[in-house]
Amino acid sequence: MTTWIRRHLRLLTGLGAVLAAVLLLGVGAAVLLGVRWYEVVSPSMGRAAPVGTLVIDVPARSGVRAGDIISFSPGGMTTVYTHRVASVTPEGGIRTKGDANSAPDGWLLSQSDVIGRAVAVLPGLGYVLRMLPWLCVGWFVTQLLVGRTHARPLRRALGILGATVTAIVVVAYVHPLVNGQLAGLSAGDRTRVATVVNTGMLPAVVSGAPGGPELHLAPGDFGRIELAPQSGGAYGASLSPDVGTWQFWAVMLLSLVPLACSFRRLPPTAGPAGTGPEAAS
Repeated sequence: MTTWIRRHLRLLTGLGAVLAAVLLLGVGAAVLLGVRWYEVVSPSMGRAAPVGTLVIDVPARSGVRAGDIISFSPGGMTTVYTHRVASVTPEGGIRTKGDANSAPDGWLLSQSDVIGRAVAVLPGLGYVLRMLPWLCVGWFVTQLLVGRTHARPLRRALGILGATVTAIVVVAYVHPLVNGQLAGLSAGDRTRVATVVNTGMLPAVVSGAPGGPELHLAPGDFGRIELAPQSGGAYGASLSPDVGTWQFWAVMLLSLVPLACSFRRLPPTAGPAGTGPEAAS
């Protein structure tokens, strides 16, 4: 059984190396053909492209039309925006607007300002690519540290534990799953009304005043909620994943699998010759 597992692990490793090489060649060819990709870092596109989305663009050689999602840099600016084309003037000027914005953008673009037209909008993948370098660094450091351990079972367990800790730290720093952003705040007599947007990958529920209504937001959604004063006169709200009880516990149990594997029972270490029970005669 052990030989079968090792043989198939070697096969999977070789297959992974081939796929990685093909992927790198494909990315290189795509770059040469003018393909570009950008991570969405602001909520202006709403549900169409939430924060953390990866947008893949191709050159818009045939021009753009109303409804297209394009990436562009307005004249004289270095910032790249990804918005939807609201209209195209008879002279070829391009008006853009974020889906979640109340008004069109203040600039009129020319075709030379357009970087590309979106052909793929991949929610969450931008977060993954942002975390990937840190995950790779953590894996490399873990391998350096556990490589000094001579016992193979212990080295494997420490490797799993190190990878798990790395993933937890990176996810806690980036907050890709549950996250929110304050988009506006208006004042009342005794309350504040906050406009919030869900910038995480999971549906979220926002709670404001105790006993008050809750706000359920899909990724990219905006909503308004009333905040009540807390101790010290501050106003606040809580944000949590909007998942069912069984889904929550399923995720919790799944997250414990690597940790459980790292603490599996190790084989006993052989004692000095002549001291074990087999030596008795």
